[in-house]
Amino acid sequence: MHKRSAAIDDLLLRIIRLDDEQAFKELYNLYFIRLFRFCFLIVNSRESAEEIVQDAFVRAYRALG
Repeated sequence: MHKRSAAIDDLLLRIIRLDDEQAFKELYNLYFIRLFRFCFLIVNSRESAEEIVQDAFVRAYRALG
């Protein structure tokens, strides 16, 4: 298994099993830029792209429970 995917799997397990907020922040930091760039290409607005990414992460976090 690739080191990065193993690290991500570990973060996901910590988030789900332990409700580990720090692990969720690490996952957010890993993917924010990539998702932001994708959203920015679609909406062509920095503020909107940031809001979309943040909303997506909030929804994902709430859906874990």
